[in-house]
Amino acid sequence: MILLISASLAAQRCALLLEQRLEQRVELAESLRRARALIKRDEHAVVLLDQSSIDSDALAIEELIVSSTAAVLAVNLAIHDAERVLRETTLALRRRERERDIARQQAEAKLRSRLKDELTGILLSSEMALHTPDLPQVAQARIQQVYDAGRRMRELLNS
Repeated sequence: MILLISASLAAQRCALLLEQRLEQRVELAESLRRARALIKRDEHAVVLLDQSSIDSDALAIEELIVSSTAAVLAVNLAIHDAERVLRETTLALRRRERERDIARQQAEAKLRSRLKDELTGILLSSEMALHTPDLPQVAQARIQQVYDAGRRMRELLNS
């Protein structure tokens, strides 16, 4: 979803074009106050801030940016046509998607690394336990199951 913050008459046309071309819902807020309410209610991929029609209250804009996970893009509907806003929004959406992919890959790599570390400990401990003298058969069988499951998990993590 896209949020367009503008009091301009051109905002309605721009919102319609964005919806049609990007196939995403566009919400229109005529003030920063209304925008804050919409951001609290829904998640937006991009927030478009029309500099030509919104008071540039730096603190309010900063609060808006901090309260949202969206990419914030400053536009000026007084001098930019809707096609230009569309191009810039498309680029912002692509950039946001790329950043999310990178963050997801980094999180996955970190988790995979931590799981491998823990799994190494489990495998070492269970292997040492299997070599314990006079280990009852039942205990040895269960420890062997843990060891085998750990090896299968390591194979999954390495693939």
